[in-house]
Amino acid sequence: MLSDFTELALRKAGPEWAPTSSRRDEPGSPYRDALAFAPASQREHSVAVAITILFAISVAWISGIASQGAIAVAAFLPVCSAITVLSLVLTSTLLFSQYRATHHPSLIFLTLGYVRTGIFLLAFILADPLMAAPVRILGGGSQSGPWLYWFSHFAFIVCVGEFVVTERFCARKTRSPRLSLWWIPAFSIVTVLATLVLTFSYESILPKLVVDGRSTAVMQHFFSPLLIVFSIVVLVFLGMTTRFKTVVALWLGVILFATLGELLAQWLAQGRPFTYGWYYAQTEWVVATTAFYVALQARITNILAAMSSVNDVLRQQSLTDHLTGLLNKGGFNERLTVAARQCHLLQQPIAVIGIDVDDFKAYNDTFGHPAGDIALAAVGAVLRTSFFRPDDICGRIGGEEFAIVLKNTDHSGALTVAERVRRAVERLNMRHAKGTSHPMVTISIGIALDRAENTVAVADLMGRADAALYKSKARGRNCITIAPMPPSPERES
Repeated sequence: MLSDFTELALRKAGPEWAPTSSRRDEPGSPYRDALAFAPASQREHSVAVAITILFAISVAWISGIASQGAIAVAAFLPVCSAITVLSLVLTSTLLFSQYRATHHPSLIFLTLGYVRTGIFLLAFILADPLMAAPVRILGGGSQSGPWLYWFSHFAFIVCVGEFVVTERFCARKTRSPRLSLWWIPAFSIVTVLATLVLTFSYESILPKLVVDGRSTAVMQHFFSPLLIVFSIVVLVFLGMTTRFKTVVALWLGVILFATLGELLAQWLAQGRPFTYGWYYAQTEWVVATTAFYVALQARITNILAAMSSVNDVLRQQSLTDHLTGLLNKGGFNERLTVAARQCHLLQQPIAVIGIDVDDFKAYNDTFGHPAGDIALAAVGAVLRTSFFRPDDICGRIGGEEFAIVLKNTDHSGALTVAERVRRAVERLNMRHAKGTSHPMVTISIGIALDRAENTVAVADLMGRADAALYKSKARGRNCITIAPMPPSPERES
């Protein structure tokens, strides 16, 4: 289960990122927020529908010229097959990471299915004569390549079927089933090895699929239709079971539909290489195998962007006083340190204005703490609107204590801002408690400055502003006191 931070990021990315509403959402489910099981957004459904329509139109168009010969490009099949193998490996890596995070059985079936498909295609690259390799690295005969190509497609459709069956089984469980799944990779290894041994060592006993560059009758009338019908059945079963609601189900549906189009084009081209149907089939197989990887990567990119945005929000919240909207003490000290360093490097003066609400304890005792919070929020609003430069810093550093930092500001500039703040608080006309120094809520202010040539010491600057503030208190409150300027380095020398 993801952390609260990650869940906040998912929700910030949009309503479609919220966890799915199914039994896998129950507390304790280890995969309710999994990337692969996140509900597909409306945008993703629209893209998937558009791609499916495009595939359907392209298959209808290519069907009329599928068997016509085209220019022979010897490198086309090796390049397409290499891209397909790479995309299968990358997708299986993402799926396995999702399985590690969720321990959901259907993902391990899907992961191993992608691995099996990739192994068969890699063996096909090393065995098929069309790869233009001077030596068949794995040996085999003329039928090894066609059989491996057929097995790669069959393995992919089977893995989707395994995913659907497992999903249907898990959907009936109130919690994620904790199954012992060690036998799945073991079975996959045995299956892959047996298939490779069969296609390379016992190729002579297998039915011939391709002769003289053309599909045989057994391929054209049995194996190709079998794959086409099998892919249709699995696609329908996938839709009935998942309704294409999740990311993984939606894109598996798109991939199966594209695979169906590829098989139809290959069937219409009668397996002849370098025909329009053959070129289309190889291209669509590449698209089909890479689509899921692209979709998952797009999801990951959006989640990372959402997390980065949430991280910025949370950091800002950690440095902000929730009552006044100003910086809190930690945020103020952080910004003050940076400002002091900048002013020292740029040889600019810096001013700190310390502010304290007069007789605030009496205000709280008379009107209550909720009213006191309202008064502090009003003072905070005054401070936010009493200076206008982007580099000015203002924070609430204590209960009723505030401070302002003004970079590149001299005595007159600091005094102007301080007087503006003092008068703005007076104009609030908030009635004060009886027996206080003033009938309305007021503030006392202390100002401390450092010359441009001085090395700015933050603690000393704040200390002098605080001392000046207490002098304002001693003078009767609702006034401004400027702390003495420290001696310049020239005078000290």
